[in-house]
Amino acid sequence: SEERRCKGLEHIFEFDRQDELKNKMPLFPSPQVMDLRTLSGLKGIWKPPHYSETLQLTSNDSHHGCEAQLRNLNSVDKITMSECEKVEEGFQLIDYNGRKYKEQFLNLRELCFTKLSALRCIWKGPHQYLHLGKLERISLVGCDKLTTVFTAASAASLHKLRSIEITNCMALKTIVESCSSTTGDPFLSALVTVHLEEITLPNLQSLRLEKLPSLLCFSTASQRVICP
Repeated sequence: SEERRCKGLEHIFEFDRQDELKNKMPLFPSPQVMDLRTLSGLKGIWKPPHYSETLQLTSNDSHHGCEAQLRNLNSVDKITMSECEKVEEGFQLIDYNGRKYKEQFLNLRELCFTKLSALRCIWKGPHQYLHLGKLERISLVGCDKLTTVFTAASAASLHKLRSIEITNCMALKTIVESCSSTTGDPFLSALVTVHLEEITLPNLQSLRLEKLPSLLCFSTASQRVICP
């Protein structure tokens, strides 16, 4: 999927509850690559349901179509986004009646964000169920409002990560932060990380951190971070 210079485009995919009640089939094709560039009006990848600011369904809602869409989104292995000045949140993780979809972004291999001046977070939602086991490269350039990249829970799945490049991100304070910082719930954070003693990045070959004036440390999580 490649979109460029569509000034009026606000969202790539629209998630609507009524559509999901009628459809158990995915509502969009299965792209392997998402390349979004110079979309001045783009606010996000998903358009949230009108009844909620986040992708949450109740026990009375059909979730089959939602699952089908997630399976298709999971086919994406490369995401590039650049010069989309209004995007504040990269992706929203989906929650169904307290049950989190544990296989989100499980085939993602490469993520490149460039000049997203309003970006505040890459993934919004329960990071403890974000699966990044195939991610090999992440590049963030000119994301001035971004303060962190991973939580301890999501970083624990980065076994194939080979390259981290982060430059010119003025507000970035840490690469890995504790789960409680994003969940706001120390009890939930304890449940998530109770069996997590360390974060290992066994295949990391390249780490480039440049022009990050607010950076305090690589990780604020309680777990040790082990690199080659």
